This record gives sequence, structure tokens and C-alpha cells, in this order.
Amino acid sequence: MPLDQRLTNKVFTWIGGATGILSLLGYIWSFFEVELKVAPQNPNVVIWRNGALTAALFVSGACLVLYLYGRKEQLKRERDTLTGTRANILSKTVRLQHEISHDIRNYSFAITSRKASGKPVDGGESVKSLGSLGIKILDNLHEILILEHGDHARLSLSIKFVLSPGAASEMATALKDASHVNGQAAIITLCRDSRTKKDAPGRLEQDGTKIFSVVQNTAFDELFSGGASIFVDNDLSNNKNYRNQTPGWTRLYNATAVVPIRSFNDVKRCHEVYGFLTVDSPRGGVTFAEDLHRAILGSAADTLAIAIANA
Repeated sequence: MPLDQRLTNKVFTWIGGATGILSLLGYIWSFFEVELKVAPQNPNVVIWRNGALTAALFVSGACLVLYLYGRKEQLKRERDTLTGTRANILSKTVRLQHEISHDIRNYSFAITSRKASGKPVDGGESVKSLGSLGIKILDNLHEILILEHGDHARLSLSIKFVLSPGAASEMATALKDASHVNGQAAIITLCRDSRTKKDAPGRLEQDGTKIFSVVQNTAFDELFSGGASIFVDNDLSNNKNYRNQTPGWTRLYNATAVVPIRSFNDVKRCHEVYGFLTVDSPRGGVTFAEDLHRAILGSAADTLAIAIANA
């Protein structure tokens, strides 16, 4: 609401309130002073008192009418603003979702065209390209989620890859990571959103150099083996059953939403999980809603699964 409108409403409120108080004080004064002391000697004072009270009541009523009119206009402006904000959020969300689909389409077409031409697809180059694509997706998702939660939520998004037990063992050997248990699937972070890189660079220190067991993380374990479509917890610090291998994770986030990046294998009749798309926040009071974030994150994860399958 504009500043002049807010000031006008405050003026109407103060005038109406002050006039009401003065009217009450005037009535008390008139009763004790006029009726008991002055009226017997000077009847004209009673006439003046009645006129003053009538004028005060008139002014008070006029201020009340002006105040109610101001409130009506204020509510109308707020309603119009809210309607405009919702339309803006919807428009921006659709635009960003389209950009995500557009980027993934271009990536998939580029890989498909390269394969069709008989040119070899370098694995390292493919992962690098996928990482660049992932950052674009995460940045667009960050903008969408900020519309819902506000910038104060300090959201952080990432894309994780699932490594098969064999690949995880090879990676652990290459990274000299003695903490990994052989025979278990693992995850490794592919990329994070640009805002996290800027505001929390410490979170990137182990990206690409540290693998984590799937079964030692509650969210990944439930999505990988249980077939759920989303994991949401808005108070992780009080979840005694939550498991997480990340050192000092309680200082990094308290709320999280995770969706699997997967496709359905018609032959095996089950989902193949390629990775996970995650969002988290360290702030208390941030609430990730299952239905909303399943739709927002899930749509990006599904299209990302197509790109990974074609890589």
C-alpha cells in the first residue's frame, strides 16, 4: 500500500480515537461540573455543553466514516496487490519451468545427435555438460522456491548422483576414502545452485571428492529402496530416527525436501534411480509442503532423468 494511503489511514484512526476520548471526557466534565455546580447559576452553560457534545459526536461520526472508507480502500488495494502477486508468481513459475524443460531438451538433443553421427561421447565431457545443465536447473528452481518461501529462507539446492556398489568402490579407491563400505550403493554431489556457491562456499568442499552411503542417509535410503516419490522433514533436529553422514549437518540445515531422479524400467518393472534433487534450509519455520514441492521438484527431476538416461 502507498505511503500516503497508510499515513491517511493513521490520521483518520488517531483523529477518530482522540475525538471519542474527548467526547467521553466532555460528558464526564459536563456531568460533574455543569450539572452539579454551574447549571443552577448559569443555564446558558448547559446549552453550550450540549452544543459542544453534539459537535464532538458529529466530528467523531465523520471521522469514523472517513476511517471506515480508508480501511475499505486499504483492503481493496491489498486484495488487488495479492491478486497481482499471485499472477506474477504463476507467470514466473511457468516461465522458469519452461526454461528448465528447454535446457534439458537441448542437452538431450545434443547427446542424441552426437550418438547418431557416430561420434564418441566422452564420459567426462558428458558429466561436465550435465553439471552445467544442473546448475541452470537449480538456479531456476531456486527462483521459483524463493517466490514461495522468501529470500530469508536461505535455500540451498543440489543434484546428487547414485553410484552402483561397484562404481562406488572404484570411486572410493580413487579418492582414497576408507570410510566407504564395499558392496553398498553411494551418492556423490554433482552440483549446487549458484546462490549456495556464493553464500555458503564451505558446502562445496566435499563435492565430487567425497562419497556417502545411501543407506546411511534416511532420505536417500527411503527414496532409493522404498519407492517413495518425495522425502520431506521440516524439523530434522528433533527427528531421532534421521540418519546423515555429512559432518556437522545440523549446522547446515533443519528442513529438507528430496525427490528421486528416476525412470521406470518396463523390463524389470521397477524404477531405476539415477540420483536425487534436494533442497534444504537452516532456518526454523521453513515448511516444505509435500504436494507443492513434489510438483515443483518432481517435474524438474523427471525431465532431468531423461537427460541422464540419454547421456
